[in-house]
Amino acid sequence: FIDCVVTSPPYWGLRDYGIDGQLGLEKTPEKYISKMVTLFREVRSKLKPTGTLWLNMGDSYAANGGSSYQALDVLGEKLGIGGGKKHSSQLCGRANTPPGLKTKDLCMMPHRLAMALQADGWWIRSDIVWNKTNPMPESVTDRPTKSHEYIFLCTKSAKYYYDADAIREGASYNTHERVSRAELGQKSNPDKKKSGIRPRKVATAGSGIKNNDSFDAAMNKMPDTRNKRSVWTVPTAPYPEAHFATFPPKLIEPCILGGCPEWVCKKCGKARERIIDKGELVADSPQYKPRGTNRGDNFVKNAMTPAGEKQGHPNFHYESKTTGWTDCGCNAGFDGGIVFDPFMGSGTTAVVAYENRRQYLGIELNQEYIDMGRIDKTKAKYGLFDD
Repeated sequence: FIDCVVTSPPYWGLRDYGIDGQLGLEKTPEKYISKMVTLFREVRSKLKPTGTLWLNMGDSYAANGGSSYQALDVLGEKLGIGGGKKHSSQLCGRANTPPGLKTKDLCMMPHRLAMALQADGWWIRSDIVWNKTNPMPESVTDRPTKSHEYIFLCTKSAKYYYDADAIREGASYNTHERVSRAELGQKSNPDKKKSGIRPRKVATAGSGIKNNDSFDAAMNKMPDTRNKRSVWTVPTAPYPEAHFATFPPKLIEPCILGGCPEWVCKKCGKARERIIDKGELVADSPQYKPRGTNRGDNFVKNAMTPAGEKQGHPNFHYESKTTGWTDCGCNAGFDGGIVFDPFMGSGTTAVVAYENRRQYLGIELNQEYIDMGRIDKTKAKYGLFDD
């Protein structure tokens, strides 16, 4: 009955939460992975056939003994993270280097887990890189500072619910500019630099060129958005009352919007899906700025002035929009889809689900975190408050 799982399990060998039954302190990676596979097998049994699992996983290094032990709260206080308060978790003393690894080895835990889940029957559809703009500082001089983690998109079936249009990104200005030249049969780049897009060729008798209308439409008439990429740049966002390993709401939101339907039938459980109208091809106005562009305003303004149009190459784009939703015909009404987090922590997944009109379920061993996760539904977006 669950539509979507979004979660971040305790990473192996990094944190002691002081709670009976906790995961992450196993003596070897193999024991940890075995427990994770068993747990997510149970999760899979509760997913709808169309359900998805978005699994955030970080890595760790092999080391001998507890010489690298440092209390999390001490480090957090030094860095101004967590408000200098005492919390219920700390970095744990590291286990001895397990067989198969060497001291200082990167343990490759995200990939070990993904491959084990794949072997257990999950489809691994994407390995998304979470690019952190403000990673935790590391006192290392023999390797780069770790500034990324992974999110694996796993599915129960080959066909599943995925709303690509809910999480589309803005197309870049450069792409619009190049394909617009191609649409008008002009050089891709007046400065003769390689652009990768050329004017469309039309087949004539004996030319040996075969028309491909669908390819031409895709390459020469661009929408104003593009499919979500697999590198997500999101800064960490520590929650003052909890340990600062919580994942940020902006990282969770695309998972929920893309993986959990906003409306599911109360009777049959089928999700409503978008009906998309790609719209008409329109010329950009001089003030047009593609949604999501990271170009500076002056750059966009200068690039799209009437001076550019005098050269005969205005830009074009599609203005696609949602015109309706499918209906299963049960006439039983609709609820928001259900998001589940088996490692709920302070409740960030629940908050993001609620703010996006989804239902939520969660499991958490630590009563302190449960109390933190109460949602006051009158507060601002992404606020974690007592109910």
